[in-house]
Amino acid sequence: MTEKSAARCPVCQQANQCAMAAGTDPALCWCMKADFSYLELTLRDIPKHSCICRHCLINIKKNAAHYE
Repeated sequence: MTEKSAARCPVCQQANQCAMAAGTDPALCWCMKADFSYLELTLRDIPKHSCICRHCLINIKKNAAHYE
């Protein structure tokens, strides 16, 4: 992940609110408390180690429910 793209969601290209990209403690990042599986992310073919935004994660989770 490049410095430029680290703060952008690979799905919608908006700010992803990534704590690591912002240089803050990763433990404080919103995603550390989010409930998601790697399978949900691979359904959208998201590059490994990419930080998606909360909005896109919610949409991915909704779509993943259709595959269960």
